[in-house]
Amino acid sequence: MLEVEAKRRFAEYFSLIRWECLPAGAIAADIGCGSGRWAVQVAPKVGMLHSVDASEKAFAVARRNLGAYLNCHFHQAAVDAIPLPPDSLDFCYSVGVLHHVPDTQAAIAACAAFLKPGAPLLLYLLYSLDNRPRGDLAVGRAVPLRRRPPFACRPDLA
Repeated sequence: MLEVEAKRRFAEYFSLIRWECLPAGAIAADIGCGSGRWAVQVAPKVGMLHSVDASEKAFAVARRNLGAYLNCHFHQAAVDAIPLPPDSLDFCYSVGVLHHVPDTQAAIAACAAFLKPGAPLLLYLLYSLDNRPRGDLAVGRAVPLRRRPPFACRPDLA
């Protein structure tokens, strides 16, 4: 049952990504990979996956959980110290991580800098609406209803 739930969650969170639009042998990165929960589903879909986490403990678990995937490369690093060159990724994602770093905006910019022109960046950020006006809460509930549809395949990315 856990595997079924994990696949359902993956399909929900990654529904904006059109896998067929990524280039063959795509190079991707999981920023804040944790245990590798999402990476185990992404690794079979890409040519190379950089799994990055700052936590030594999480990093060790990810290496163990993703050991069967020869296309996974591991980097124990903070988001501002990831050893990847600019414009090197075809896809980057970070699910529920970047809101924890001291400068979320700088972290997002750092992730975006790794992307090739036109490459997708999938982010899920959490924001607490506690002690906020009711209008903010209503907007927070409406945002998931207005999610952007999947990016269209572009000839230069195919």
